[in-house]
Amino acid sequence: MQTAISFVRTRPQFGRLALLLGFLLMAGTAALSPSTRAAAAQQQADTATYEIFLLRSNGRPAAKAVLRVMAEESELPAMTADDLGRAKIEGLPPGESAFFLASSADGREKAFMPVLVVPEGTERTTLRLYPAGVVRGELLDEMGRPASEVTVSLSGWEWLQEPEPAGSSVTNEIGRFEIGGLIAGAYYTVNASEESAPGPGRTWRSSPFRTVGWDGWYDVGILLPEGEERELERPEGEAADAIASGCDDEWFDLHNREWRPAVETYDPNRAWAPAPEGAMWIWRAGRPDPATERYGATVEFRKLFSVGPSERRVAGYLTIAADDYAAVRLNGQWVGQTNQFMRTVSIVVSSELMRAGENELRFTVRNIPSMRRDFYNPTGVAYRLELIEVSE
Repeated sequence: MQTAISFVRTRPQFGRLALLLGFLLMAGTAALSPSTRAAAAQQQADTATYEIFLLRSNGRPAAKAVLRVMAEESELPAMTADDLGRAKIEGLPPGESAFFLASSADGREKAFMPVLVVPEGTERTTLRLYPAGVVRGELLDEMGRPASEVTVSLSGWEWLQEPEPAGSSVTNEIGRFEIGGLIAGAYYTVNASEESAPGPGRTWRSSPFRTVGWDGWYDVGILLPEGEERELERPEGEAADAIASGCDDEWFDLHNREWRPAVETYDPNRAWAPAPEGAMWIWRAGRPDPATERYGATVEFRKLFSVGPSERRVAGYLTIAADDYAAVRLNGQWVGQTNQFMRTVSIVVSSELMRAGENELRFTVRNIPSMRRDFYNPTGVAYRLELIEVSE
């Protein structure tokens, strides 16, 4: 028999008085008018019921799994599934949000499932449990250098109502971190801070992400320091030329060890910033490859261009947007980076990096794994570099 829990809470009745009251209540119910009985029946029908089948990560029933149910900022007492991993939740208020947090009997596997309660009736669903996972990523400073020895914390979504972080770590010498204890299906954010005297230090913060399914780890990618964002002023001087992202860019094919032509990005996201003048959003292929892009991908792009002889020095004004991150180098020297895709970012390129003759502009573009898709995760980069003759 399934274990059930209901949102209808009653108090135990004792003694003859309780028995008498029960008979009177039954008699009163029988005497109700047809319209009143219909209204009562409709009220009961307007509640929702969930029948949940809990599975272990190996596909077997999660016998005696413990289930927590939260709705409207209230939580019911924990319940236990039967030997077949079945549990029933009755009386859920329709149209409201609810959260199910399940844990195996030994506590080694867990899963979290948010739901919008069905309008009425019974909903049958399966919830699969998984071992705790690991989130990893890396912190960089404003110049693209690793931020080492920075404390990184993992915060659970508001439903956890936990005052302490869900986990923490310290970045290593190359700015990387790993934090364990993630629950499959739950929402988290990664936060980091660095103290600095006498003023406030740098801070990093990821967007909220959800661990969907589980293969042991989740990569939040590269985090840049938070701070005031502003468009840099264009260097004063005479425009000499301009180059922009397009099919004359090249991407490096690691498998064949060769540079290949870039293509226009597949199905651009409507939330992306418009490509700068004369540019297009580019990527390495017309469609995503499930085998290589399920957990994101890093692709190296380059643009070769020439600067003619000039009596004046040539600087650059770069306008760029990327999903989700791009680091920029000119002739092997650091230029800047961005993790903005809803807006373009401006970067001034020093004339000291530009040389007469051939130049190589290179982009390392990173696509962070999607929270909602297995592999269909549009990505790319769009840029325009204006070459400007400046005075000494």
